[in-house]
Amino acid sequence: MARKNSRLEHAVKKDQRPLYACLGILAVVVVGAVCYGVFSLLSYLSAICAEQARITDQSTQVSIAAGKLIGARLVINHFGLTNGANTAEMPYDELRARLLKDMATVRDVRITRKSPNFVHVDVFERTPVARVAGAKSQGVTTSCVDSEGVVFYYPAQKTALLPLIRVPDVKPPKYGTKLSGLAMAALHLAEEASAEAFDQMKIQDVDASGKDFLVTTLDNAARVKLAWADMGEDSAAARESLRRQLTRLNSAINSKVAEGAKLWNATDYGTPGRVYATDPLAAEN
Repeated sequence: MARKNSRLEHAVKKDQRPLYACLGILAVVVVGAVCYGVFSLLSYLSAICAEQARITDQSTQVSIAAGKLIGARLVINHFGLTNGANTAEMPYDELRARLLKDMATVRDVRITRKSPNFVHVDVFERTPVARVAGAKSQGVTTSCVDSEGVVFYYPAQKTALLPLIRVPDVKPPKYGTKLSGLAMAALHLAEEASAEAFDQMKIQDVDASGKDFLVTTLDNAARVKLAWADMGEDSAAARESLRRQLTRLNSAINSKVAEGAKLWNATDYGTPGRVYATDPLAAEN
């Protein structure tokens, strides 16, 4: 009897094998169908999102706040913000970095996506505070420098009234490079001397080719040999030292003691804190 029951159970299990196989195949088919459905749905949604992020009307979907030299068309072409472009797939960080590297005139760029297919770009240009030229230059130059000391292009006709910094080299530094040493000290001098407190001391030219001093030409053709503590350093202490030296020089120039003097020495090489008026004829000998 027991042997008969065992045979019956074995027969039942053998009969169930095809059923299990069918159920397994069905499960695989169902899982596959679900996965395919999910994949298709995601692809469909992705296609919808991509289509929504596509620029269809550049005039209304792209906004550029450009500067005086970098026009909107240049920015649009650089970033590829034209009709048909997908705003969700653009490598904005890479394009921004390349623009800043290739165009020293640009100080910063900010890109904002306000909706799936609306892009706003802000371009911030550098503001020239001085011109930069080689040691033997006649003064006409398209090289300018901003308050950070970065050299960049700016049309010569628009900067003719800015102070001129003469670097030791024959040619000015390349666009995108930063001033250093006495050239940076000359920039600090031009910035500080533009303050209202020194309005009688308008700087036209700063020669930074000296070893440890600057030679400055004022608008009245007077020349100043100038140095101060920590010059060349970009620090609060160096700036304060420069302001003190300019205050002494300004007081000396405005005094009646050396009225008409055309050569001044403000280097602290004599008595510290004292500014000397020197006979220009004697200085040439």
